[in-house]
Amino acid sequence: MLRSRTRRLIVALLIALVLLPLPLWAAKRRRAPTPTPTPSFYGPPSPVTAMLKRAAGSCMQFERDRFLTIAEVGETGRVFRIDPETILEVTPAVGIRLRLLYVEAPDGPIARRVMAGPKG
Repeated sequence: MLRSRTRRLIVALLIALVLLPLPLWAAKRRRAPTPTPTPSFYGPPSPVTAMLKRAAGSCMQFERDRFLTIAEVGETGRVFRIDPETILEVTPAVGIRLRLLYVEAPDGPIARRVMAGPKG
Protein backbone atom coordinates (compact mmCIF):
# COMPACT_ATOMS: atom_id res chain seq x y z
CA MET A 1 0.00 0.00 0.00
CA LEU A 2 2.80 2.33 0.83
CA ARG A 3 4.42 1.44 -2.40
CA SER A 4 1.34 2.23 -4.47
CA ARG A 5 0.97 5.60 -2.69
CA THR A 6 4.57 6.54 -3.33
CA ARG A 7 4.28 5.28 -6.86
CA ARG A 8 1.18 7.43 -7.40
CA LEU A 9 2.89 10.39 -5.79
CA ILE A 10 5.95 9.99 -8.01
CA VAL A 11 3.79 9.66 -11.13
CA ALA A 12 1.78 12.75 -10.12
CA LEU A 13 5.01 14.73 -9.55
CA LEU A 14 6.41 13.63 -12.91
CA ILE A 15 3.20 14.63 -14.67
CA ALA A 16 3.25 17.98 -12.85
CA LEU A 17 6.89 18.53 -13.87
CA VAL A 18 6.08 17.72 -17.46
CA LEU A 19 2.92 19.83 -17.64
CA LEU A 20 4.09 22.75 -15.50
CA PRO A 21 6.64 24.18 -17.96
CA LEU A 22 4.12 24.10 -20.85
CA PRO A 23 2.56 27.47 -19.94
CA LEU A 24 6.08 28.91 -19.67
CA TRP A 25 6.89 27.68 -23.19
CA ALA A 26 3.55 28.88 -24.50
CA ALA A 27 4.16 32.37 -23.10
CA LYS A 28 6.79 33.13 -25.71
CA ARG A 29 7.27 36.71 -26.72
CA ARG A 30 4.54 37.65 -29.14
CA ARG A 31 5.34 39.63 -32.22
CA ALA A 32 3.56 42.91 -32.75
CA PRO A 33 0.95 42.66 -35.48
CA THR A 34 2.09 44.02 -38.79
CA PRO A 35 0.03 47.02 -39.87
CA THR A 36 -2.06 46.48 -42.94
CA PRO A 37 -2.10 49.23 -45.55
CA THR A 38 -5.27 51.28 -45.54
CA PRO A 39 -7.06 51.20 -48.86
CA SER A 40 -7.56 54.55 -50.50
CA PHE A 41 -11.24 55.16 -51.10
CA TYR A 42 -10.61 58.58 -52.57
CA GLY A 43 -8.58 57.55 -55.58
CA PRO A 44 -5.25 58.96 -56.70
CA PRO A 45 -4.47 62.57 -55.92
CA SER A 46 -5.51 65.03 -58.60
CA PRO A 47 -2.69 66.40 -60.71
CA VAL A 48 -1.63 69.88 -59.69
CA THR A 49 0.58 71.93 -61.96
CA ALA A 50 2.15 73.97 -59.15
CA MET A 51 1.75 73.81 -55.40
CA LEU A 52 0.54 77.14 -54.07
CA LYS A 53 2.10 78.57 -50.92
CA ARG A 54 0.45 81.07 -48.59
CA ALA A 55 1.59 84.42 -47.25
CA ALA A 56 -0.09 87.19 -45.27
CA GLY A 57 0.75 90.65 -44.07
CA SER A 58 0.21 94.36 -44.51
CA CYS A 59 0.73 95.93 -47.91
CA MET A 60 3.90 98.01 -47.84
CA GLN A 61 4.18 98.92 -51.51
CA PHE A 62 2.16 98.13 -54.63
CA GLU A 63 2.89 98.83 -58.25
CA ARG A 64 0.21 97.66 -60.67
CA ASP A 65 1.22 94.81 -62.98
CA ARG A 66 4.75 94.75 -61.52
CA PHE A 67 5.12 93.84 -57.84
CA LEU A 68 3.59 93.82 -54.37
CA THR A 69 5.48 94.03 -51.07
CA ILE A 70 3.91 92.71 -47.86
CA ALA A 71 5.32 92.51 -44.35
CA GLU A 72 4.28 91.67 -40.81
CA VAL A 73 4.96 94.08 -37.97
CA GLY A 74 8.63 94.03 -37.02
CA GLU A 75 9.72 91.94 -40.00
CA THR A 76 11.30 92.75 -43.32
CA GLY A 77 9.00 92.85 -46.31
CA ARG A 78 8.78 90.26 -49.04
CA VAL A 79 8.32 91.18 -52.70
CA PHE A 80 5.96 89.18 -54.92
CA ARG A 81 5.88 89.66 -58.67
CA ILE A 82 2.51 90.21 -60.32
CA ASP A 83 1.95 88.81 -63.81
CA PRO A 84 -1.10 88.53 -66.12
CA GLU A 85 -2.17 85.27 -64.43
CA THR A 86 -2.46 86.94 -61.00
CA ILE A 87 -6.04 87.26 -59.75
CA LEU A 88 -6.62 90.44 -57.71
CA GLU A 89 -9.73 89.99 -55.55
CA VAL A 90 -9.04 93.30 -53.77
CA THR A 91 -7.20 96.39 -54.90
CA PRO A 92 -4.03 96.50 -52.80
CA ALA A 93 -3.32 99.79 -51.04
CA VAL A 94 -0.63 100.69 -48.54
CA GLY A 95 -1.57 99.58 -45.02
CA ILE A 96 -4.36 97.06 -45.72
CA ARG A 97 -4.01 93.42 -44.72
CA LEU A 98 -3.61 90.92 -47.55
CA ARG A 99 -3.43 87.19 -48.04
CA LEU A 100 -1.56 85.76 -51.00
CA LEU A 101 -1.32 82.45 -52.76
CA TYR A 102 1.95 82.26 -54.63
CA VAL A 103 4.37 79.95 -56.41
CA GLU A 104 8.14 79.89 -56.11
CA ALA A 105 9.91 80.57 -59.39
CA PRO A 106 13.66 80.57 -60.07
CA ASP A 107 13.69 84.38 -60.11
CA GLY A 108 11.47 84.87 -57.02
CA PRO A 109 7.90 84.32 -55.81
CA ILE A 110 5.01 85.07 -58.19
CA ALA A 111 1.60 85.99 -56.75
CA ARG A 112 -1.23 83.89 -58.16
CA ARG A 113 -4.12 85.23 -56.05
CA VAL A 114 -4.36 88.32 -53.85
CA MET A 115 -7.18 88.31 -51.29
CA ALA A 116 -8.35 90.51 -48.44
CA GLY A 117 -6.73 89.67 -45.13
CA PRO A 118 -8.26 89.43 -41.67
CA LYS A 119 -9.50 92.60 -40.06
CA GLY A 120 -7.86 93.42 -36.82
